[in-house]
Amino acid sequence: MASRALAALRHRLDYYDALMAVRHEGDWESWLTFFVRGVAETAEEASINARAIVALREEQRRRILEQRAPPNALRLLDLLYRRPMVDVNLVSRELEVTFATANKLVEQLERLEIIVETTGRKRDRIFRFEPYLRLFEQEERERSADSGELQETAPSDRRSELASDDSG
Repeated sequence: MASRALAALRHRLDYYDALMAVRHEGDWESWLTFFVRGVAETAEEASINARAIVALREEQRRRILEQRAPPNALRLLDLLYRRPMVDVNLVSRELEVTFATANKLVEQLERLEIIVETTGRKRDRIFRFEPYLRLFEQEERERSADSGELQETAPSDRRSELASDDSG
């Protein structure tokens, strides 16, 4: 989520003004006020993000349970919070189920629009936990807008990087 460095960049001018005031005038109070304000802002953003993730998790769990999906569907959901881009082999390995079982689980979550297939292929498909990743992409866009950047990272730019990292 938002790091201290990003919070400092967002308020770049205030940051440098406070730092220069310490250097030239020994004004530690302004620097500490700026720093504490940044910590508080970052903590608030983290709290908002955590609440959004918990709400999303509960909504997804409810949807899975309403469909009377097998318990492994909830295990797959838990996996998706650790690995938001998966393939069927990864699901099979991580959940310790057969490839066929993993494939059925993935299809169930795809029907519920919890995950989205990203390659368009019939084999070696990669699935993206769209609602979860959207939370982070929205935050990234907002941060870019706040800092005056107009650049937006396309989800496809990260697909192969995220899916190929099987180190857990």
